[in-house]
Amino acid sequence: MKRLVTLLLALIMIFALTACGEKGGSTTDTTKGKESSKTDVKEPSVKFVQVEKGYALDSDGRIWSFSLIDEPEVFCDAAKFTYISEDNGYKCALDENGGLWTWGSNKSGQLGDGTTTGSETPKKVLDDVKMVSASTYNAFAIKNDGTLYQWGYGNTAIMIGHNDSNSDNILTPTPVSEDIKFQYVSAGINGCVAIDTNGNRYAWGTYCTVLGYTANQIDSAYGIEDVVISSKLVPISNDTAPNGTYYFGTGTTYIIDSNNALYISGGKGSRLDPFETNGSFGKFTKALDKVTFIEHSTYGTLYIDTDGNIWGWGSDAFKICSSSKPVQLTKDIKFVDVAILDAGSMMAYALADDGNIYSFGEKGMTPTVLEVK
Repeated sequence: MKRLVTLLLALIMIFALTACGEKGGSTTDTTKGKESSKTDVKEPSVKFVQVEKGYALDSDGRIWSFSLIDEPEVFCDAAKFTYISEDNGYKCALDENGGLWTWGSNKSGQLGDGTTTGSETPKKVLDDVKMVSASTYNAFAIKNDGTLYQWGYGNTAIMIGHNDSNSDNILTPTPVSEDIKFQYVSAGINGCVAIDTNGNRYAWGTYCTVLGYTANQIDSAYGIEDVVISSKLVPISNDTAPNGTYYFGTGTTYIIDSNNALYISGGKGSRLDPFETNGSFGKFTKALDKVTFIEHSTYGTLYIDTDGNIWGWGSDAFKICSSSKPVQLTKDIKFVDVAILDAGSMMAYALADDGNIYSFGEKGMTPTVLEVK
């Protein structure tokens, strides 16, 4: 009898341990309320350090390309690259020696190679560069000596010194000013911001873009008067906008300051202005805390908080997140970068701190590791 009781107790203990083992090691995915195991995520065979729309940069300095239907593949390894920038079909990248490479659309000379012929093969067009910012039709780069260069579409005030409709496109990188040395530049489709080595800020182009306007919003519907469109460097005061990193959206300008506070200007309607600022054209309103990065498309916005979670908001067309208020989309994975694949916003790619890239799309979809062979 004692042996039978001992055997039964042993079987009960084995069953209990087995049951516990089946339940262990899982975490909850808040986007669907289902359990997903973090142990399923393997060490990446390729470690990525940056993700852009359709491109990614790995730790070896190679540029990869990918899409909704194509598997990731090495796009360019002609140099060891450290940074990539993309906007609406125009792309550029910096290598470890300060070489600036461009490819893609070139109707306005935005490749800077002296032609208006597009190319899908990256070409080096400038040396000794420390920073570059691409917009749809123009590009701006700062050399190590602080000289700011511009090239691309000339028929707009976005080009410094070009304030007449007959201005020619600039087909090669051209210095902006010999007197002012710069450390930072951010280009939008209608306007730009730059910071000199003394910390002074300047704007040019359609100056209202810096304050959250776009050209098609300059009309009586918004009661805008005395709009400044300047082809000259216009100083920005602290009363006009807070200091920080600029991100230009569609009708909206974002600034993330050194304390990770997000400020927003512009926007009209819930998809771009979920903070009830009522389209605060001409001034910046503090919207959120703990923001490290923000990405935007025509229909919606994604941002990363200081814990690495991705949040978003957007219109019904924004399939990633159709919400008029910020909604947390990820949890338990620390993300450091995110890119919206297209304006229709059917898919986004996010970079985790372990070097894996995840894809996600339809509202509530759990992020899935992008397999690299």
